[in-house]
This record gives sequence, C-alpha cells and structure tokens, in this order.
Amino acid sequence: MHYFFWLLVGHITGDFFLQIYKLWRLKRQSGYYLLLHVWLYTVSLTVTLYFIDLFAWWKPVVLFISHFIADYLKCYVFSFRTSRDKLLGYALDQIVHVAVLVMLLPW
Repeated sequence: MHYFFWLLVGHITGDFFLQIYKLWRLKRQSGYYLLLHVWLYTVSLTVTLYFIDLFAWWKPVVLFISHFIADYLKCYVFSFRTSRDKLLGYALDQIVHVAVLVMLLPW
C-alpha cells in the first residue's frame, strides 16, 4: 500500500500539477504538446519509481506508451461532446492510468 500511495502521488503530480491549463488545451490541438505532457508525466513517475526503489528501465517505457495511447484516444479518437461524455472519458482515462500503475507494482 505504501508503494501504491507514492505512485498515486507521482501520477497526480505528472497528470495534473505539471500540466498547466495551456498545455491541457494545446495537447488537444498538436501531437507535439501531447508528447510533452506524456514526457512530463513519465519523468514524474520515473522519479517516483526511483525514490521508492521500484525503478526498472522498462517501466518508464511502459508508462510513456500507455499514457500516450490513452491520452491520444481521449484527445483525438473519441469525441466527448456533452458534459456527461467528458466526465466518462475523464474517468476511463484515469482508470487506465491507475490500472497501469497497479500492474507495475509486483515487478
């Protein structure tokens, strides 16, 4: 549980605190900004993994790829037009991100 807590702190830092409003908006308009967001997220969690002694070279790769795919689908493939759809998209996005963190724990 201790490790999961720190991974959640890294996730919240990378997915929310390091993503200013301008970046949040621009990542929906340009793949460059989406990659920048995913890179910041990955760096945040890589530092966290290193800090809690769970770092392995392949974990940042998994984090980067899975986060990119989830956010790409949310930003460019699925259209969330209504407030309800946007909330559902947000919830699914967060579930995917947290599920990846849970899968990284035993390794």
